[in-house]
Amino acid sequence: MADETQQERDLRRLLDRTDDRWHLLPPERFERLGDHVIFVPVCVTRFDDHADGPAVEAVFDVVDGELICHRLTLVATERGVQGKDLRAVSVDELRETVAAHWSTPAQVLDSDGHGVTNFATSWNTDDARAGVQNLRATRRRRSDEHSRKVAEVYLSAERAPTAAVADAFGVAHRTAGMYVRAARDKGLIPAVKRSGQIERRDQ
Repeated sequence: MADETQQERDLRRLLDRTDDRWHLLPPERFERLGDHVIFVPVCVTRFDDHADGPAVEAVFDVVDGELICHRLTLVATERGVQGKDLRAVSVDELRETVAAHWSTPAQVLDSDGHGVTNFATSWNTDDARAGVQNLRATRRRRSDEHSRKVAEVYLSAERAPTAAVADAFGVAHRTAGMYVRAARDKGLIPAVKRSGQIERRDQ
């Protein structure tokens, strides 16, 4: 319950933001995102006339059913871009802001069979909350699906399973180790191998 309470608190803070320095530019098209339709691409910009920090621009789009940030730009002021400026930008929070403003429940009306689908959509304050919740649920599902694929590769490898994951996903060994730990945390990979030996860190 404590986690749910914190999530609700974070969501309320997100939806109640009144910082007019952030602006969302109108998107061009719609894409499916989980159970919703979201209008993309969305360009989020921040201009602060009362601080010496850089202007921030982030562009979000849907790729393979996932809302991603594919461009993040910081435009330096006279003092330049500093480390604290990078740390102050939360891509996850911006992503949820986009979902709150541009994601809406959708009902399919018809399709012409050639990739053109008509949707019935509506938007209200409740939909803003639902948009963020849909985004979080969609990301959890994709994360779980990714972890299942990692587990399949890992458990089917005859030797050096983490290296096999790195090869299968085209990532560095360290990143593959993070994938494996995430899958293990979800109970998809046992902590002890069939031989009874705990996997070495360098495997």
